[in-house]
Amino acid sequence: MSVFSVYDIIKKAQAAAATVDTLLGAKIGDPKFKPKYDGPAANERESSNLGSTLRKRDANGRWYFMPVVLVYKGKEYEMPNSLISIRGRKNIVSTPMVGRKGTVKELISIEDYEIRIQGVALDTDWPDDQLAAIKEIYTVNESVQLKCALTDIFMDEEDMVVIKSIDIPEMKGVEHAQTYSLELETDRSFELIMD
Repeated sequence: MSVFSVYDIIKKAQAAAATVDTLLGAKIGDPKFKPKYDGPAANERESSNLGSTLRKRDANGRWYFMPVVLVYKGKEYEMPNSLISIRGRKNIVSTPMVGRKGTVKELISIEDYEIRIQGVALDTDWPDDQLAAIKEIYTVNESVQLKCALTDIFMDEEDMVVIKSIDIPEMKGVEHAQTYSLELETDRSFELIMD
């Protein structure tokens, strides 16, 4: 490619950038840059029908979906870049019937829900502050509150969770990120009435 054609390409790119700047109403490199958008506003909800937070803005103003927060004595521990899953089981007693196919099932109870939180702690360097917060909530030897749109559907309002285990696997060749997972189980308070 000749010097003349590279110069032409640069001039065309600068002209295209100026056209984009004109269309957007500001220069893209300008820190006060706010692109114009005359279309309809997004109809994505910030809260679920139950009042749980569905979407939240991060420190950079970007939206993210379904934050997971653990609360202990009023202090909130938001799990960074997390995914959450919930698993439930029922205790069922099956009784075989003489002279018939199959069994009679009796529902005894619903077991505690098993909850798994997986995520990635990220930083520009080693994410030690985020990992220290995860360790701090893990070392709590009491029930903690879990706030998440998904688990709020399955758990009653007074239900709490106990953190059973933590896993911080190795991250070969990565310095600014660390994956983690927490295993939790629901914990419901009971009233014992004695006559």
